[in-house]
Amino acid sequence: MTSRILTLFVSIAIAIPAAAQVFEQTAKLVAEDLSVSANFGGAVSISGDTVVIGAEDQHAAWIFVRDPGEPNGWLELTELVPSSPLVDGFGGAAAIDGDTAVVGDKYEDWDTGAAYVFSRHDGGTNAWGESARLTASNAATYNDFGRAVAIGGDTIAVGAMGNNNNHGTVYIFERNHGGVGNWGEVVRIENPDPPLPHLTDFFGTAVALDGDLLAVGASAYDSGLGCLYLFERNQGGSNAWGQVNRLTSSDAVANQSFGNSVAIDGDTVVVAAYGDPGLVGQPLVGAVYVFERNHGGPNNWGEVAKAMASDGEFYDALGWWVSVSGGWLVATAPFEDDLGSDAGAVYVFNRNHGGANNWGEVQKLVAADGAGSDEFGQSASISGPIIVVGAPQMIGGNDGAAYVFTQAVFKDDFESGDTSAWSAAVP
Repeated sequence: MTSRILTLFVSIAIAIPAAAQVFEQTAKLVAEDLSVSANFGGAVSISGDTVVIGAEDQHAAWIFVRDPGEPNGWLELTELVPSSPLVDGFGGAAAIDGDTAVVGDKYEDWDTGAAYVFSRHDGGTNAWGESARLTASNAATYNDFGRAVAIGGDTIAVGAMGNNNNHGTVYIFERNHGGVGNWGEVVRIENPDPPLPHLTDFFGTAVALDGDLLAVGASAYDSGLGCLYLFERNQGGSNAWGQVNRLTSSDAVANQSFGNSVAIDGDTVVVAAYGDPGLVGQPLVGAVYVFERNHGGPNNWGEVAKAMASDGEFYDALGWWVSVSGGWLVATAPFEDDLGSDAGAVYVFNRNHGGANNWGEVQKLVAADGAGSDEFGQSASISGPIIVVGAPQMIGGNDGAAYVFTQAVFKDDFESGDTSAWSAAVP
């Protein structure tokens, strides 16, 4: 049922000219008690009708939920408060799946780092209490554990790109490992291709999980070209999380930073390279690469498309963050300048827009009240017909914000009070 509804609306959307408003801004989210320079929106993640938003400089995160009583409305449900007195950058990374959220703090305890797990009904209905505090089994200062986090079902991946002199490590935790309700570390994945002692890879720059597949970015691999590693849960043994592939871009260039952000949706992996020179041949224009399973052979992960902004320019940094869901790809460019220096923009691509597997640009999103230095697009997340975009540097007394965009066809449903199609379409 879900896939049929998603396919219907993808077909509608790709028939619309790129200039049309396929997604419309429907809400602006701001927490009630933000401090000065909170960096609210530096990390966002959406799952269904629930959003987690981090504010690293306030060492906090918030849960928002869609308001069933108000069309296109969202409610601030609770502020997530970590248990450790050593918290220093809580909210710098965030991910959510269903009733579980994970929030990273890479700066905690001299950059040793930690990640915190919160559950919707831990401590009461919709209480979102802390269920676990995750740390590395070989914790050490300057590891940056929690720089990147991902969750899929009962599995959490945490990146620590600073571990082992910036060679990097990724840690896998599972629910009920070591006891009922316990989140235990099941494997530690070391950098498969550690560089020379004086070089860095930053393995663990970005992580993404979907089912039994884990993607890990190493943005500094090979002096900044970057690469992406794919691991599968039972490759090499039960819960071994063995490597199945290493991906690089088809047109790798120096300082491309391929792997700085990554997203997975089923058999599709999206890898960002914000340092790519793009169509104009200048640094930091940015690009996004799409790979699919079985493209080029059984179990081969082949590159099917390179998505670029139609108006990309120097230092836009397209691909600073990426998210993918149901044939829609969202790529951010937080330093784009249309509304002012570093105002930011987000580009929406669709799988079959312009041809099969073309991943063509459908729309460019900006904030309705966007202005210079907002950095709209420092983070973004898509789930079904909803996109959430963080603008952590937004000025004017708000100290950051997150914007909600909704597919126009669903927006009309919200306004009429009929959300049945939306509910069925959300994965």
